[in-house]
Amino acid sequence: MPRSRPYWLLIAAASFVPALLNPFTSYMIAGLGDEGGSGSWLAAAMKEFGQPNKEEIAEYEQFIDKVLWGGLQYREGPNKYGVRKSLFYYSPPDVPGFQYDSSRNWTTWSSWKKSEAGSIGRGYNYPHVVAAYWSMYRVVRNHSGLVTNHPWDWYLEQAYQTTKFTFSRAPNGRRRVGYVELGLMEGDIFLALLTDLKREGWTEKANEIEKLMKERADRWKNEAYPFGVRWQREDRWRLGQGQAARFYPHAHLHCSAWPVADARCRIV
Repeated sequence: MPRSRPYWLLIAAASFVPALLNPFTSYMIAGLGDEGGSGSWLAAAMKEFGQPNKEEIAEYEQFIDKVLWGGLQYREGPNKYGVRKSLFYYSPPDVPGFQYDSSRNWTTWSSWKKSEAGSIGRGYNYPHVVAAYWSMYRVVRNHSGLVTNHPWDWYLEQAYQTTKFTFSRAPNGRRRVGYVELGLMEGDIFLALLTDLKREGWTEKANEIEKLMKERADRWKNEAYPFGVRWQREDRWRLGQGQAARFYPHAHLHCSAWPVADARCRIV
């Protein structure tokens, strides 16, 4: 089956997105972050997991090695494995060759400066990155000769380290990444990773992830309404939390029906 050219252009042109989407002042769409910017490359990862194509995978490997790892995600320093909020930001002095659209307002909340775009604190970005690595790990494990840039254990290690960073704490005990106590879109990817770590015999690393996840479940158990979300009538977070609650029997939950004025779950 021939691949869809419009679909794959979303990925092949990823490194040029800021220039292509300059009319948008939104950081997340032009910067490959959040659901607005991550949706295309996350969908591509899942597509290759379910229906791999060698030519497409070759391009996706380039995306991981040249855009994701070392670009959207820090590959060195104290923030190694941390995920930036956005690759796109407003800072003319730092990119003298780039022409921002002068007709747009670059002073609103949706137009981040360089320091804000480089922040590692937005937890909603992390499951996307874990899912990208995990999908390639599964492709390598399930199919021979499709992935050539890295072996299966490199992708699994990347997924593990990214997950570990997601739930890490600073020396003062505070979370390094925000929102992780709440629901994260695609949050059930952490359980998929945990299952595969165990299956591969990576017992120590599986235990580490399980410990980090259980810490959240223990917290939810002691809160009357532990599954708060950012916005009313938002239910994107429920899948990950529901899966986590099923994994830890002591954290059974009951979710109110959607839509509701205040979307929450409670321990029962």
